[in-house]
Amino acid sequence: MMRAAESLIAAAPRGATLVEVGVDAWNHDSDALPRLGYRASSVKRGGNGAVIVLLRRSIAELQASS
Repeated sequence: MMRAAESLIAAAPRGATLVEVGVDAWNHDSDALPRLGYRASSVKRGGNGAVIVLLRRSIAELQASS
């Protein structure tokens, strides 16, 4: 599913330079994202106080790995 979303973002004519994903810190299923090339960029708090980890991957990196 992530690869499909990345392809859509990379193909969009708006000129995006990166893909950013926010995941709840407790969501251990998100541990797969670093294996897909995502790196933690920051931590924020959601409206309910939940800790959200933001992970990023550059579009250039996506295109280079295709």
